[in-house]
Amino acid sequence: MTLRKFIDAADARIVWAFGKPYQFHWVRIEDSANPGVQIQMVSQDFVGGDTAKRYQKSQIMLHSTGSNNMGLASLSKFRTDGKAGGAHIVLERTAAHTRGWPGIVPIRASRAAIALIRPDAVSDGTEEFIDVVLLADLNAAMNHGSYRNSRTIGIEHHNVIATGWGAAKDETLTGHGAAKRPADKNRFFEMSSANTNSVGWGGTLQFQAFEEEQYNSQILMLRQLCLEHRIPRKFFGTSWVNRLRVYLRWHQVGGKWRVNATPGTAARREDQSMIKNARGIVRHSNVHRNKTCPGIFHYNRMYRGLIDEWWMPVEITGAERGYYSGPHYLPPFKTVAVGGAGHQLPALFRWLTGPVRVESSTMAQADIEPLLETKSYFDEAKVNTYFSHCESLGGGTFPIGANKVWHGGIHLSPPESGPFVYAAASATVVAARVSSNPETDERAGFGSQRFVLLRHAVYWELEDDADGPPASGALPVAKRTKYTDPNPNWGPTYVFSLYMHLDDLADLFSEHAENPRWYNKWLRKQAAAQPLPADPDIIPPQDQLEPLVGMDDERGRVFNPDVEVSVGDVLGTAGQFAKLDDPATTQRLLHFEVLSHVDAPVVLDGSAVIEDLDQNRLCDVAVVNDLLNRHGGQTAEAARLAAPSLRNHRLRCLSTWSWSKHVLVDFLGDARADEIFTDVHRMTWMDDALAVNPDLATQLGDTGHVWHYHPVYFMQQINALIRADNREFAETEASQEYDDVPTNVEVDDDNFLTHYYSYNTATDTWTLAAADATVVRPFAGSDFKFTRRELACHDSAAVPPTAHLPANAPPEETRFAYALLEVLQRIRVRYNRSLTIEQAHICPAHVGEVRCPAGRSPEHQAGVAVDFHDTAGHTQALARRLWTEVGAICTAFNADVDLHGSTSCNGSLPPGYDGVEFHAQTAAVGAKLTAATALTAVELAGFRVHLSLRAVVP
Repeated sequence: MTLRKFIDAADARIVWAFGKPYQFHWVRIEDSANPGVQIQMVSQDFVGGDTAKRYQKSQIMLHSTGSNNMGLASLSKFRTDGKAGGAHIVLERTAAHTRGWPGIVPIRASRAAIALIRPDAVSDGTEEFIDVVLLADLNAAMNHGSYRNSRTIGIEHHNVIATGWGAAKDETLTGHGAAKRPADKNRFFEMSSANTNSVGWGGTLQFQAFEEEQYNSQILMLRQLCLEHRIPRKFFGTSWVNRLRVYLRWHQVGGKWRVNATPGTAARREDQSMIKNARGIVRHSNVHRNKTCPGIFHYNRMYRGLIDEWWMPVEITGAERGYYSGPHYLPPFKTVAVGGAGHQLPALFRWLTGPVRVESSTMAQADIEPLLETKSYFDEAKVNTYFSHCESLGGGTFPIGANKVWHGGIHLSPPESGPFVYAAASATVVAARVSSNPETDERAGFGSQRFVLLRHAVYWELEDDADGPPASGALPVAKRTKYTDPNPNWGPTYVFSLYMHLDDLADLFSEHAENPRWYNKWLRKQAAAQPLPADPDIIPPQDQLEPLVGMDDERGRVFNPDVEVSVGDVLGTAGQFAKLDDPATTQRLLHFEVLSHVDAPVVLDGSAVIEDLDQNRLCDVAVVNDLLNRHGGQTAEAARLAAPSLRNHRLRCLSTWSWSKHVLVDFLGDARADEIFTDVHRMTWMDDALAVNPDLATQLGDTGHVWHYHPVYFMQQINALIRADNREFAETEASQEYDDVPTNVEVDDDNFLTHYYSYNTATDTWTLAAADATVVRPFAGSDFKFTRRELACHDSAAVPPTAHLPANAPPEETRFAYALLEVLQRIRVRYNRSLTIEQAHICPAHVGEVRCPAGRSPEHQAGVAVDFHDTAGHTQALARRLWTEVGAICTAFNADVDLHGSTSCNGSLPPGYDGVEFHAQTAAVGAKLTAATALTAVELAGFRVHLSLRAVVP
């Protein structure tokens, strides 16, 4: 049989990322004798799996393989050696890492720094693209992650060099024989340990660094998988320590995290339980000790490329965002003392020489945590703070400013200690100006002319959830974000974000460590675009760049960088602006807008509309004028007081950045218009952007009339959709878990377990079900040990018994926080004994009954508390042990509480709660247990743990 690659043209998909569409194909493998027929691994290749069954997927697992083999070799190996495990997909390395310039410039690893986000997944061996090879039906069960796994999609990376660098293909190597290494030290790294059992494959493990092309292809592939299979776009773990606790046996010793310290049995048991119930993306090393698979992987880069969340473009407190921004950007403030001498931490990892390597011990000194950070920087609990910041007197309020002039954005003032401006969402830079007229810069009342315009692709439409229970009795019609449509012209909506009044860059004409990464990437694009015989690694001279980005007669030139950025990438720093109440003093200020084409509004939940029908610069809309008059008329203070009532409005009006002189004359008069027109004209950019990027005419419009949105309200609503996607527990009749136990409880938008139901696979129907002894399954494959009966309102203690509300006995519903269920599971796993739940939810019919021994019944009614005890009863030792384990779990949970949201693989805390707490039946009993004092016989017999979510203190 002769195997070869092929693609099915009908299999093409459009994947939206970075604000634009990419065509994506799976590469498949065929027998040359049967063109177009895929040869693949099937379930029976692995422990006799059922090939007819399809499985619901809720995890993606990242693997790596000790070779540079391509997909063809992997298929052959996996099919002939079932014990080796398997993956559904192979992500290859480039067949040739770099493309040389024949006769002039040799092939070099440095050329791979020119990132290529692939237009498709097909490579003929000469392109600098990565093949994403599909080896098996994605719904099949496979042996990977150390066990037969039916709910995980496995992805194999060809990167690990386990048997010497002779397997490395098309590298520029130095040395001889097995000692050869890539000449460019940024192309590989080595991890070693004194304990030869700690890393797998011997005491030293060497990796080729993941390529730019691999990361870019992986982002497109993972977006496609997560959206098609409704897998949460989040990574396992709540911190880098949590992720590395299995990887290389990281464990805490003496208050420090060290390698080679073996976690205790209880900790390993808890890890396994958490991973079993995790939904999202995990790495093989999370489930298999002594495996580094898939090596040093940039979680942060992948997360920011996958997620559609929006984040605030500045940190208004000045706090540092500690995530990886790439090797071409080193924030100047990241300086620490190591070994008594100050040095700047590298953005990637720290190199040693003799031979060149990275050791696990030095990684603790390197800037590794940002590589693994996968949290959002938009904090839902701080939304009111965000609103307050941009609704201050000098805040540039939306949608109206002083003197009744429309104001399509908001002003954000980061402190001098943290002036950085970040991309609010993943996008492409479609227009920018990096030069500014010195005269305007000196007139701080206008601010800098510099700006960046990003184009995003936003999904906001909803559809009925085909994988959820239909409306039936108390069950509402389930909704979810719409990602696909049969209409070939359908797609997400183009939305733009504007970052105005930026400060100057470190160096416009050479690659500089303090330039934003997007600008250095643009400079490298100019280098690569030079015709032969120019060296493609050398930035063009200033006289060639000046006409593109330098000054025109009056203002900086606008150009189209066409560079991709991820949410949170540094765009620059906020420029200086005169304070409204003290014009002689300046402060950092960013004018920030979110806008879209006049014919393509984004209709947010609960939103309203303001339209300026005569399309001038003055507000003559009744709803706004009435609010202004109510607060004192045409003043900045009135605009500030009116702003909260207008947050949810979208405004259609003429953009400030397209003003012409006659627009100024209309509301200022000839004299004042003449006085300020020069400065205003220097600020405008829309006509110039259209000239350098004609696509904007259809994407943003060419009239200057656009929709404006309050940026904070826009982010809040869009992020709510993402959180709902990451919460969704999908289940279909064709995608059942191998043990045939599907989802049996609904989880609502606030992450509460609500209605119990049964699913009939034969008829594809859902019906409400009574609380019973069946273990609760929020999603297929979940491994919770508590029953639907235990989590529902218990039988009445009243005489005569009172029926549950709604009127059913036993109940068909509950209210129980999913986050609380996960904490309870962790306690049971660490305690390692059976627990009996005495009281969970209390339904409305039983509100008046005394049920909680700790006297905290309202928490049970809200669904955020549970009372439990050891099933067999307590001895002094067991009571103290249970109390200790509960305390350990609560402490660990609360330490990472800011990560228990949409970006972690733990149940999101519902609004109004910021952690967990626990109590005994009385404070005196709790004090005795904490002090290790013996309980009385009565106290011991009545010992109960009351575990609850911790309410936010106003």
